[in-house]
Amino acid sequence: LYGDRHAPLAADASIDVSRLIGGAVWSDAITGVVQLDALPTPVFDRLLEEDGELTAALGPSFDVEVRLEVPDEAGARLTARVQSALQTLQLDARISDGIVHVAEDAPMRLDLRVPPAWLAEALADSLPEEVQLVAPEGGLPVRVEVTRFALPLESDADWQRADLALHVEVPELGVERTGSERFELRDNTLDVAMTPDGPLMVDVALREGRGGSAALKMQLPAGWQALASDPERVNEIDYRVRVTLTDLPAELLRSFVEQDDQLAGFLADPVQLFLQAQPAADESVRVDVELESGSNHLRSTAVLSEEVVELAPGTTQLTLALATERLVALAGESWPEGYVLDSESGRVRVQAVVREARWPLEGGLGTATLEARLGPVSFTDEALRAANESIALSSLQLSLHLDGAAPVELDADVALDRDAGSATLKLRSAETLAELDAGAEPTWFATLSGSGLRTELVDVLAAQDGLLLDVFGPTLQLDVDVRDWKAGAARLDARLDSRNAQLAWSGHLQDGVLQSSGEAESLEAQVGLTPLFQERIVGNLLPMLVGMQSVEGGSPALLRVTDFRMPLSGADRSALAGLQADVHLELGLVRAAVLPGLAEMLSSQVHQLRPTQLPTLTLRVRDGVVQSDSIPIEIEKTPVVFAGTYALVDEAMEFTCSVPLSGLRGDVGKVLNEARAYLDPNLIVPLRVHGKPSRPQVGIDSNFLKQVVREGSTKAAGDALGKGLRKLFGDD
Repeated sequence: LYGDRHAPLAADASIDVSRLIGGAVWSDAITGVVQLDALPTPVFDRLLEEDGELTAALGPSFDVEVRLEVPDEAGARLTARVQSALQTLQLDARISDGIVHVAEDAPMRLDLRVPPAWLAEALADSLPEEVQLVAPEGGLPVRVEVTRFALPLESDADWQRADLALHVEVPELGVERTGSERFELRDNTLDVAMTPDGPLMVDVALREGRGGSAALKMQLPAGWQALASDPERVNEIDYRVRVTLTDLPAELLRSFVEQDDQLAGFLADPVQLFLQAQPAADESVRVDVELESGSNHLRSTAVLSEEVVELAPGTTQLTLALATERLVALAGESWPEGYVLDSESGRVRVQAVVREARWPLEGGLGTATLEARLGPVSFTDEALRAANESIALSSLQLSLHLDGAAPVELDADVALDRDAGSATLKLRSAETLAELDAGAEPTWFATLSGSGLRTELVDVLAAQDGLLLDVFGPTLQLDVDVRDWKAGAARLDARLDSRNAQLAWSGHLQDGVLQSSGEAESLEAQVGLTPLFQERIVGNLLPMLVGMQSVEGGSPALLRVTDFRMPLSGADRSALAGLQADVHLELGLVRAAVLPGLAEMLSSQVHQLRPTQLPTLTLRVRDGVVQSDSIPIEIEKTPVVFAGTYALVDEAMEFTCSVPLSGLRGDVGKVLNEARAYLDPNLIVPLRVHGKPSRPQVGIDSNFLKQVVREGSTKAAGDALGKGLRKLFGDD
């Protein structure tokens, strides 16, 4: 042969024709040797159109020697050797009765160095894009030993009925992901054993450089060959597949599952895995999995058929110790803004059981019922931290039901730590899971019920600065019903109950505004006149009355608000500028005093709170301004009537207080007393009350005084009143 160089060829053969005529097989009739030295590999590259890959695998040349020796009692002997700079193949086999076989005492050996390009091409579709198997310089060393082999030489011989024992060694192999650590796999082996009518055994063992290992074992029972050759019965093969991972570093496995972010986050050092697959009686496949990864543990049994995957009821159990930041990341956009998740260990313990699960094998929606328990854990935000508070959960139990043809259903039971109470949440979607998966905008229905809730915690969450604690006492019951919650709009019902107070509100949320409209929507409350309720609620509705207290044995205050509208934007008093409401207030018999300055004109005992019967009051709030046409009250048996406005944002009053002349006291009473003989004692005197409640300004309307002087019945009355006015208000 002549190519790029001379390759000597030596061949010698003899044929025993008599044996062939006598019916012997060709291997018993031929003796010979073929020897080729320094065959140029590029020639075969061109002939076989391998584009240089054969040269890369073998080197520039290779030698071949094949011998077929005269048969003896053991049969003909076939030896072969292929040698190149990179590869070595040795074969020592016997041929007898038309069967070629390799004896265990003379195994067939193949020493290879697989080029990196071949390795990359062979595994291109099996590995994530950023993961590479790294071979040593010069190629991946592979040693193959066939210690037992027997197969008929007929062209139609069935390899599935071969007698085979195969051992493969890969001494070193690297695994590397772009931008991450490299891992070395050493002393890796593959063993295959089979007999013509016996079982098939496959063992794979990988050993990680720091002591971890991975093993795969597959077993097909005796008789599998007959079933495998029949397409209609191949599913009847009673196979066993077992995968075991022991003490593998989590980072190595993350390299292969990084595209599945949730699974990658589950992995922690060290990783132990047991997986077994075997067929079931109905031609389905049963898969048992047990995975331990650090503090995380998964156990599951799944049944795979041609169409669906089904988890055996109650067999899937999951225990996790998730880092708090990991749990927040998994929640994604659903995590409430500003809240921080915390636990003593920095991890949240999660225990879950899948009661049932079933989904199509080809992908798509199925059904699942999951129960989970989390805790202990706590939540804080800026307001909670400022109040030295937290939402501390001793446990959170969740039940989630998913069905492609049904709405999403989520139930949650929360036990709060430090005797802070408990709560339940039920969440339902109006749309089916299939509709939501197709992109439909969700409409939610939710109910929240809390009992024994620590009011101080609820007060901080609602940013009420102690009002709820003051009104309801240390604990309360909370019930919230949300309907048609979609795109920031919802219908709402809420109720708060305690021994001290009850509050119920019905309304809706639209475009960031809480609203109650119509007869069916309102806020109704029955509360005691606690200090903060009197200051912040009653004080804003009736700023002219101060220090209000309930009379012993008196009834609680009744508050009803209709046609309510309150924007949720803004956290200070400026947000009150958008408040609209009609307020009905029933306070009954109370002890109260009027503002300083005004009190000095109306009462001889200005520093004492007097029992006062207040009628049912109707007030209007428009654009943050409280409006009242008539607020009739009685002070020391003197009827007075207030009317005017109070701006909630600026805290600015503008009231008139109509008082009979006979009811005026103090300095004003003394001054006017000089003219009482000339005036009607039932004459109504309008007092003006303005400014802030903290610094009120009180006086008599100057127009009224001028009118009285002008209309005085006698000159004496005018002179007397004028003299008194000059004493009180000056010459003007």
